[in-house]
Amino acid sequence: MKQKMKKMSNEQRYIIDGKFYGVFPMIFASAVSIVFLALAVDQLRGGNGKIFVVGLMFLAGFILSLFVSIPLINRYFFFKVCVRENDFYIRTTPFNEKTYRYSEVKSARTELKTSMRRGSVVYVYYFYFTDCDGKEHKFQFDKAVHEKEINALKNRINEENLTQ
Repeated sequence: MKQKMKKMSNEQRYIIDGKFYGVFPMIFASAVSIVFLALAVDQLRGGNGKIFVVGLMFLAGFILSLFVSIPLINRYFFFKVCVRENDFYIRTTPFNEKTYRYSEVKSARTELKTSMRRGSVVYVYYFYFTDCDGKEHKFQFDKAVHEKEINALKNRINEENLTQ
């Protein structure tokens, strides 16, 4: 029996957001930050058995942990890409949301970047698009989870560019 490939409808709506992995990574990273902050405050207040330099180290740990928890919080609460029939909406931070008509985008592509971490290869996928002003925008996506949505977005942009 021959199976027909289903063509993606341009009327289909797709949503990519930062909620796929749930709240655990965000809560865990935030909890680590809070623990470092509490230990830093305790040591920096002074008193018997308190060491100022140890408090500064805990404070440095708190500041470094913010580099993990803030992006996780941002991705969970604010990251969203909505692929619609005639346009798409993108928001990567609380203050940069924008809707683009497919005709306002010159080109779109995906790119794989690799890096070595602890002896293993890490694959990171990015979606790039260039708007009509020539400014390039990008966002990271999980190919295993959102490949269909990204392909739909890329196809709609490229189809619009072919018809112009």
